[in-house]
Parts: sequence; C-alpha cells; structure tokens
Amino acid sequence: MTPARLVQYARQRCSLCHDMDDALDSHFGDAISVERRDVDACPEWTERYGWDVPVLTTESGEELCRHQLDVAAVRHWLQGRDASSARSP
Repeated sequence: MTPARLVQYARQRCSLCHDMDDALDSHFGDAISVERRDVDACPEWTERYGWDVPVLTTESGEELCRHQLDVAAVRHWLQGRDASSARSP
C-alpha cells in the first residue's frame, strides 16, 4: 500500500520538531511519508506559524496536531483515509 502523505511545518533547530519526527517514525514507520517544510523558507509559513511549531497537517491542509504528536488523531485520519480508499473503485 502507498504510504499516507503528511506535511510537517517545522524549524531547523527545534527540539519539539525533532521529537515529533522520532515519534512519527516510532508509531507509524513506513505507513506514512512526511514532507518537511521549514517555516523560515517561506514568508507566508513564517507569518502563519511563527514559533508555533511543529504543526502536522494532511496534504490538503487539515491540521492533525501541533507541538506534540497526537497519535490518536493521526490514527483516526489514517483509518478514515483507508476506509475511503477501500470504497473507491
């Protein structure tokens, strides 16, 4: 199965961001693929998130969690994604 794609808005030297990376790997491994976006690389992201990182979203922008990994929220999203994939022809 293709890994679910998520987006993480983060900063280079952010311990919470590194903690979320480790937790994502630990809990979800190859089931997800995370695109990491450095909020300092884009003025719009810097304005939107500032120091309020990390933020984990779906590709469509739905926020799943902020600051710490919410394992239950990501699992819930994955289950809904898997259910809709099973219904698609």
